[in-house]
Amino acid sequence: MLTSTIANCADDYVTTHRRFYNIAFHSTIFLDYYLTLPPSDFSPLLSFTQKDAKDRPTETIGDLIPDKIYSNQALVM
Repeated sequence: MLTSTIANCADDYVTTHRRFYNIAFHSTIFLDYYLTLPPSDFSPLLSFTQKDAKDRPTETIGDLIPDKIYSNQALVM
């Protein structure tokens, strides 16, 4: 369901609706993390930076900020 939602979303929607993008990114990163056993072996395919609340853009969720805007294809790989 997550894969089809991201894959079927228009690229321009992702760039203009940053909240949607950040939810998709957050979901992808944490799904990958929770499926990695043991968690100590987690090595994300998409790079991100951890930031304090005062340094985060308002449209983000959580403290993991993507280092760039990834394509829909990169998010679902």
